[in-house]
Amino acid sequence: MPGAVWDEGVIFSSLGKTGTLFLWQCGGCYGRLALLFRRFGPIRLRFMTDQISDADPQIILQAAKKAFGQNDLTAAIRFMAMFQNAQPEDPEGIHLNGLIAQRQGRLIAAHDYVEQALEIEPSQPRFQLSLANILRQQNERTQALELMNKVIENHPEYGAAYSQRGALSIELGDEVSAEADFQQGMVLAPKDMTAYGYMRLLKVQQGKYDHVVKVCDFALKQFPDAPAFVQGLGDAYERLSRLDDALEWTERAIELSPKSIYLTVLWARIKRRMGDYQSGQDRLTRLSLRKARPQEARLVHAELGQIFDRLDDADGAFNHFSAQNALSEKIAQKRSIDKANYLSQVRGLSAACTAENISNWTVLPAPAPLPSRPVFLVGFPRSGTTLLDQVLDSHPDVQVIEERPVLLPLRDAIEEMEAGYPAGLATLDEAQRDELRVLYWQGLVDAGAEEGKLVVNKLPLNLIHGALIHRIFPDAQFIFALRHPCDVVLSCFMQDFELNASMANFLTLPDAAGLYEEVMSLWQTYRTELPLDVTEIRYEALVADLEGAVRPVLAALDLAWHEDILDHVAHAKSRGSLRTPSYAQVTQPIYGRATDRWRRYETYINRVKPRLQPYIDLYGYE
Repeated sequence: MPGAVWDEGVIFSSLGKTGTLFLWQCGGCYGRLALLFRRFGPIRLRFMTDQISDADPQIILQAAKKAFGQNDLTAAIRFMAMFQNAQPEDPEGIHLNGLIAQRQGRLIAAHDYVEQALEIEPSQPRFQLSLANILRQQNERTQALELMNKVIENHPEYGAAYSQRGALSIELGDEVSAEADFQQGMVLAPKDMTAYGYMRLLKVQQGKYDHVVKVCDFALKQFPDAPAFVQGLGDAYERLSRLDDALEWTERAIELSPKSIYLTVLWARIKRRMGDYQSGQDRLTRLSLRKARPQEARLVHAELGQIFDRLDDADGAFNHFSAQNALSEKIAQKRSIDKANYLSQVRGLSAACTAENISNWTVLPAPAPLPSRPVFLVGFPRSGTTLLDQVLDSHPDVQVIEERPVLLPLRDAIEEMEAGYPAGLATLDEAQRDELRVLYWQGLVDAGAEEGKLVVNKLPLNLIHGALIHRIFPDAQFIFALRHPCDVVLSCFMQDFELNASMANFLTLPDAAGLYEEVMSLWQTYRTELPLDVTEIRYEALVADLEGAVRPVLAALDLAWHEDILDHVAHAKSRGSLRTPSYAQVTQPIYGRATDRWRRYETYINRVKPRLQPYIDLYGYE
């Protein structure tokens, strides 16, 4: 109504039997408008639209933006319907329709809307950035990057553009550029939380939890009690095994978000690690999972499984691990993660790397040495590679590069050759091989390899690429971590891995045993048909006599014994970077409770033990 004064509310009344609503132009709070829409529905919305024809349309647009910002798309769409009746050609409204369509997953419509807005205001950087983000979601990343670069070139003080370009750089594998952009975003837009949030996620992705702490501390100075960063400190301190700090910050996060299932699980995990199993069990079993998302319910069952295992309740633990994995299976299906893809890759390698095919490989001269001898720490997952990683990295002359896919660019480069991968291994020439060696070393440097140290590449399932490694690095040394097959398969089933095509094979015991058969059969083929330099180390020996087990490994690497190895727990805590699911185990003194754990679950493991028996016999286990 003309002459009305804006305040914090929306004043309305019902008149007559029709319930016709008058909207007074005296409030910017979208929440009450949204309440009207939810209460009276789209039919009454038409009445309201008629009655507010004299209202300022920009007020309705602001309400739509606020609804969108709070992810209330229903209210946002209804506000936009009202706004467009008044100003159908307004570029801000058209742009917001694009953002709504983008959030709904209607990317073609979103693209069209934002381009329409740009036709009206072609130099508007917010519209350009929105279009770039839509292109990014449409997998047009090169075009998206070009547009983001243009935005930043024309508007160098636009902090949001740096944050979004940094996020795109992560997808393109350029973490260095991403970090620089996030830092610039924080400088230019210190009151915008986006860059801080992206920086935290980048450091989590890198496994640099000491850096996560710094980012969250800095962010909380700008945004006191921001839940994401309070939770981020709880997460980071737990990963760093600073459990008292982790508990303090997690409890603060729970005060801010008391209904968070994730935080309840984190709290229970911290309590379990502190030796208090009952508190976590009590709190988790009181949770109602009826409306929980599969991801949340999975976390609850995963933690309860670990608690019941520590309480020596094998049946209770197995039931929770089974529930965890059933939910993981649903998540994998929704994400189109196909475990068969990884099995096919392993079987394809087995078919290609026969004695006959290997005998036909082109003979290549010995290569020039790299700055560090190529050393690969491999083994089936849950075989003790992380413990050995920490032990070796505590040696002052060794650096372990942990869980980085440095080898995959080499595989992909061969895949792009005429014969593809793995057939292309046979026809690789000297120049191609030497180029791949340089590419590999650059990958290690990018991952943080230090000059003057023996660099060990630790990624357990590099095991399946033994032929690739030998072909490009005939001078390579393998450290092969070994553990009782029953314990390995059981532990893989119990572990709540991040889902991908390989880890999706661990969601049932039969699938886990099947992958073990395929991978270990391939590894045995490599060891039979190729002159690999392999040093074995058994998990059981490592936990029983660390020095006695590690000395032969050091000797094979031409390294002298060093007393720092015995203080590997302190070293693990000081690294600030543990990218493995075993982070909690390796930051405590060595224990033997995981040795022969499978015997407590013998009722279940016996179902797959016949498939594992050949490898139990091969490796001399009982």
